[in-house]
Formats: sequence, structure tokens, C-alpha cells
Amino acid sequence: VLLAHDTMRVGFVLGREGAEERDAAWLDSSLLTDLSTDGRTLLFTEFGEGGGALYGGYVRPADGGPAERLGDGLATALSPDGRRVLAITTAEPRGLVVLPTGPGAAEKVDTAPVSVPAWASFFPDGKRILLFGSEPEKGLRLYRLDGTRGGARPISPEGVDARFPGGAVSPDGALVAAAADDGSVLLCPVDGSPVRRLHGAPAGLVPVRWSGDGRSLLGFVRDVASARLLRVDAATGVATQVRELKPSDPAGIVGVATARTTPDGRTWIYSWARLLSELYVAEGLR
Repeated sequence: VLLAHDTMRVGFVLGREGAEERDAAWLDSSLLTDLSTDGRTLLFTEFGEGGGALYGGYVRPADGGPAERLGDGLATALSPDGRRVLAITTAEPRGLVVLPTGPGAAEKVDTAPVSVPAWASFFPDGKRILLFGSEPEKGLRLYRLDGTRGGARPISPEGVDARFPGGAVSPDGALVAAAADDGSVLLCPVDGSPVRRLHGAPAGLVPVRWSGDGRSLLGFVRDVASARLLRVDAATGVATQVRELKPSDPAGIVGVATARTTPDGRTWIYSWARLLSELYVAEGLR
């Protein structure tokens, strides 16, 4: 009998201009979810054996210091001041909470009328929340939440794919760029004005962050075992490749799951998934 033993690991690497990329993961399944604007703090979720049955949200200095577990759940975003983290609880009933990165207690967020939150991030003001989820019997879409006490208002049509990383908010907080199910990019005004498509943008672009001046988008397009980090003109959709996201050891890489970058694109980080197999031959089985 030919037997196969498969080992899956998820990790991430950090890169800076002028330096070699380096492994910045923590335990066996480290999924990168956010990078601070200054590139100094990493946010990630451990969802393998090390993370436990309910997962675990962690912050870690980008310089390689020890990671700190903040609490259970899928950690999705750092606040602009770095003092809070949004996390989706994995225990039923699932919900959204705010975890402090220092002293303090977790705060539950009322996401009504959204019953199933799938991802969340902060607006640049650190007060409003960009929520990705769905209402009962409806499809996934983006919502604006002006606090922690409910009243989420939709800002996109249904059919948006905003997981990993959940949509990119412009520096002035007025516009959200998100990927649609058909591979196009939607520009969604937060005030409820009509949504438009970013014509000319590469198919499959995942918006990550706006540039500091709000004139371009940084995003990535997945390839088979790597991804391309692109800078896209927000007016014309014309894309310029910034760099290729590909681990130095490509053995077993099956894809790039998430990517983040600073507004200037000089610091970047991305999660990869690696599947390695060992084959055995068993003889004389009865």
C-alpha cells in the first residue's frame, strides 16, 4: 500500500527595502492579518495546534521580539494608534470584539443588523469600523459601523469578496476599495453615493492599502505559488508591479493567502501556505 502523510503549515515573511526577507511567523499556523502604518507592529492569528480550538490573536514587534497573545478568536485589524485590535470570536455565537493591546478588558461590538461578521477593520479615525458580513437571508457586503452599539449601514452591494484583508479605506475615510466576486475592484463611497468600478484594474486584484496621498491603491494578484504586489492608479486603473511576493524556498508553496504593506510600499509582509508530503510503502498488510 502506498501511504501519504501530509503536513500543512501557514507562515509569513517580512520584507523591507534594502534587506532580505525573513521569517516572522510564530507557531505552526500563523496567518498574517495586519501591519501597522509605520511597519513596526504585526498582527496575526494562530489557528493550528498552537492557537488552540478557538484560535488566538497575537501582536508582535516587526523587529523580531516575542509575540503576545491578546485573546481568543480571529484577529483582523489593528487600530491606527495600535492600542486596540478587532477580533471575530470563533465560539458560538460568533461575534465581533475589541481587544486591548495593553491593560483592559475586551469589549463586545453590537453589529446589528449584521448577524454573521466575517471580517472587520478600522477607519483612519480609529472610531468607525468597516464591517464585512451579512444579514439573515442576504449575501455578503460591506457595512459602516459608527461605534460599538449597532446600526451598521451597507456601503456596497451584495457579492463583495472582502476577506483577507477586508477592503482598503482611503486616507480621508471617504472611500473603500474592495474586490467583487467577478474579480473587478469596487470603489464604495462611505456616504452612500453610487458605487463604481475601477475600470482598467487587473482582474483578481485584492486591495490592501491606499497610498498616503490617496492617488493610488496597493494590492496584490495571486498566482499559483506566489503573488504580485501592484500599485494601481485610482483614476485610470493602470497598474505597475512593485515586487513579486514569493518565499525564497518555494518547496511545497501552494499559495499566498494575505499580504500587507506600508503606505509607501517599502515594508511588506505576506502569508504563505506550504504543503509537504512524505510517501511510505507498507508491505505485508493483512
